[in-house]
Amino acid sequence: MCLNITSKNLIPEMIRFIKIIFSILVFFNLACKSHDIEQKPTDAEVKLQFEKANKLIIRHERKDIEEFIQRHQLKMDSTGTGLRYEIYLKGKGDLPHPHDAVAITYRVFFLDGNQVYQIPSEHPDTVRLAEGNLVNGLEELVAMMNAGAKARAILPAHLAFGMLGDDNKIPGATPLYYDLQLIKINP
Repeated sequence: MCLNITSKNLIPEMIRFIKIIFSILVFFNLACKSHDIEQKPTDAEVKLQFEKANKLIIRHERKDIEEFIQRHQLKMDSTGTGLRYEIYLKGKGDLPHPHDAVAITYRVFFLDGNQVYQIPSEHPDTVRLAEGNLVNGLEELVAMMNAGAKARAILPAHLAFGMLGDDNKIPGATPLYYDLQLIKINP
């Protein structure tokens, strides 16, 4: 699959980010206006505002993911956690178990098509499952694959790097597209 990387693609992502930030600010502004200047909002009121902001972010993220899938004409399954995936090349053998070491290669993209990271096949990343070495969405995906399998997946932010990002290239609240191969499983 070829992803277009143009400055046109960056504009919708910037608009999405601005809308999310604006929505959060509006919710907190409304919470503050409902109180006297000297009275702080209660914990319950703050929690409610966070919940509203989070629901809005999730709604925008789902829309972005659906648009990405349609734009690239992908046929993806989904899990109860929100992981969208397609195993497009079946492997051989058993599925990995918790604490197995797996060798994987992958490319990671923003939904605008810009590549963020790449682990090439010449230098696969070897990690142990269920030990916190992979983001939750990749743990879930790799558990459904056997050696030699290839998959593509879209990880919503809560299954990727969450609201904080990775402190490097991936900002918070960012869904990611992965193209991944499980090279080898070692118990």
